[in-house]
Amino acid sequence: MIKKAGLSTIAIMLIILLGFLGVYLVKSSRQGSINETGKNYTINIEYPKTGSVFVDNDIKVLLASEIFHFKRALMDQKNNPADWKYDLVINYETFDSRSDIKSVKFEIYSFTGGAHGMTRIRTKVFDMKNSKILSLADIFRNDPDYLKKISSYVANQFKKAKISDDNWVMDGAGPTESNYSSFVITPLCIIFYFDPYQVACYAAGVQKVEMPLLNEPN
Repeated sequence: MIKKAGLSTIAIMLIILLGFLGVYLVKSSRQGSINETGKNYTINIEYPKTGSVFVDNDIKVLLASEIFHFKRALMDQKNNPADWKYDLVINYETFDSRSDIKSVKFEIYSFTGGAHGMTRIRTKVFDMKNSKILSLADIFRNDPDYLKKISSYVANQFKKAKISDDNWVMDGAGPTESNYSSFVITPLCIIFYFDPYQVACYAAGVQKVEMPLLNEPN
């Protein structure tokens, strides 16, 4: 009886352990990382693995471009103190609005000299079914005035929050495609991101506005 009880306990423990390992392995298979340390720089990047060749290759191209431009910027810093250390850090967050629409937000921090580092937001919205990157024009293709409506809503939110003067807000949140290039789609809203200096000072950091989806995007 004692031996049977002991074996049963071990079996249960093994099942629990394998369960934990299974969860861990699933999480690991869905995330990749790039870590590199040079003489005067470090690169630490985390990125999602979706299982879609189109999406994963597009993400790799984006990251390769960021690494290239970071290293290229370092070549222009020869006059900086020799002990300066430079950084490139990229983290991500994913959003699923429907089973076939996936958004990825990349938060990119880099320091390549100067008074301080810089944080930027880059986003990708993927049509998983058709292997396509979606723009705002794609999403609101049936509404020719979508930029004016979005700009009106977003600018009003910023003015209520009094993050900066109205002219600054309208420069960075006016009805142009480039002002709204960073966005993700969730089941309930579209989130727009604005880099430092776009609508407010550097100290205010990255700004975002959530615009409710009254109707499902096209």
